[in-house]
Amino acid sequence: MNPLSIIRASLLVAIVAVAAACHSTPTAIEVTKRGPGACVGSWLSELDGTRLVFEKDGTFELVRGATTVRGSWRVEGDAIALAHQTLAHQGEAAPCGEAEGLYRPEIVRDTMRLAFGRDDCLWREELMAWPWKRP
Repeated sequence: MNPLSIIRASLLVAIVAVAAACHSTPTAIEVTKRGPGACVGSWLSELDGTRLVFEKDGTFELVRGATTVRGSWRVEGDAIALAHQTLAHQGEAAPCGEAEGLYRPEIVRDTMRLAFGRDDCLWREELMAWPWKRP
């Protein structure tokens, strides 16, 4: 084999390796190993900076502008179920009342996406459609 053929072959191998690496998608290892509980902690929405905090005790807080909604979450199979319960402003009803939403979390590195399952609350569905980042 002449030197030019060796260089061409090496270049072809390098191109194939780079292309394969670019097409691989990281898996949501954290969720796979720990379940939906891997969502525990604080998250910021890429939509508008809304803050979402999942507590270990099964409660969550969603802060969007002047609106703070508190509720409960639980693991349901490979998904999490969210239910709003209270609005931090006394005397006001929480958006969508106690309507429950079901989402499958997918976490890769510091980004969480909540894949839509079902939700009767359009307000929450809009928020959950965007990626969330750990601050």
